Amino acid sequence: MIVKAYGHNAPSLSTCRQWFRRFKSHNFDLEDKEHEGSPKRFEYEDLETILNGNPCQNETQVAEALNVTSNAFQNDCIELEWFKKGKLAVT
Repeated sequence: MIVKAYGHNAPSLSTCRQWFRRFKSHNFDLEDKEHEGSPKRFEYEDLETILNGNPCQNETQVAEALNVTSNAFQNDCIELEWFKKGKLAVT
């Protein structure tokens, strides 16, 4: 039913199961807890400094400068909707 309602934006089955376990134990926090192996997050100010220094960097270069994986960089940008809003045009 979730996939029917949300299509490709639907959470995965494993995510739903994890949320169910959390909710059943009265934990209603949807944010992931920091744990070893979690992708590192970056600060917006750090990104701004890097892009102001050289706005022609590609995604991999920016991620390396932020000391995060390309995946973590993409996920944070998607979460902040920077790609949609045109705030970030890194390729």
